[in-house]
Amino acid sequence: MRHFEVDLSALSNLERPTYKLSDVKDRLIRVAADLVCFRDSPKDELWEIKSDDEGEYIVARYEDDSPDAPKTAEASVKSPWEALVKQGSSQVDLFYNGVHFTRFALFDAETVKNVLPKKLSTDKTFLSALLKTFSSAKQNEVKRLYPELF
Repeated sequence: MRHFEVDLSALSNLERPTYKLSDVKDRLIRVAADLVCFRDSPKDELWEIKSDDEGEYIVARYEDDSPDAPKTAEASVKSPWEALVKQGSSQVDLFYNGVHFTRFALFDAETVKNVLPKKLSTDKTFLSALLKTFSSAKQNEVKRLYPELF
């Protein structure tokens, strides 16, 4: 019987970058309950806040843009999600199929307005986390009106 040796050391390069939250807290903008972005980076580069026994940290959330990554076509269909910001306000109103869902009061509402609709259309975990913030009555109403979200 032959034995094979596999070198998995190259896989360590595939890990997403992480930082201790306390080390970078002053450089972040919170865009949602557990999502942040760096003040000095493109606003669509999101980081997720995670916690474990060692404390809180942030993990990069991004698509693989490497040349070897499989390419997916952007949907030409308009997202059913829309985020609106009142001029001069730090509040974002979130809509699904034209129906008001919720309102966010944020430090950087313009970032959320640009990122949130795409994020909700492509990240089911993020959508699920948002829906869990609703009261059970509102969740039931949303489930009745839009079962495809669950």
